[in-house]
Amino acid sequence: TTPESDQPYPELPYDPRVDVTSLGHTTVSLAWKPSPTASALKQPIQYCVVINKEHNFKSLCAVETKQSAEDIFMKAPKPGLDFSPFDFAHFGFSSNSNSGKERSFLKPTPKLYSKPFSKPKVDLEKICIGNKNIFTVSELKPGTEYYFDIFAVNVNTNMSTAYVGTFARTKEEA
Repeated sequence: TTPESDQPYPELPYDPRVDVTSLGHTTVSLAWKPSPTASALKQPIQYCVVINKEHNFKSLCAVETKQSAEDIFMKAPKPGLDFSPFDFAHFGFSSNSNSGKERSFLKPTPKLYSKPFSKPKVDLEKICIGNKNIFTVSELKPGTEYYFDIFAVNVNTNMSTAYVGTFARTKEEA
């Protein structure tokens, strides 16, 4: 192998911008120039598309940190949803029958709150799409601004390089 072929990070093309090629009510199509690492150096590259509503990311590591922070947050019990403050009101004490009756209407039933936690709402999505350099993001909300980042990932080293991200607002519904 040559030093060039052992390059851990994928190279960016001379124009590393992500272009919005088409805009709909619920879709945005993106295109970018391929990494020269894939063609010239014959290294396996895959592209990961990151979509969110806050800002562009400078690294895939920052994306993964944000995702894991949201995962941890989503798993943390939420007062009033996963438990009621009244659950602790009689902790360690025997309760008389009257206090049990008072609490029965205050304690949330699991049925009411189980659905939102079956699939946590995360405003950050990462989709790895292989070696294609075009992608259409679908199922977006109309009239909403989204930020799009593309990362070239060297499959052998798992190292990544960020393209210059972009943003777009989906079309309003008529």
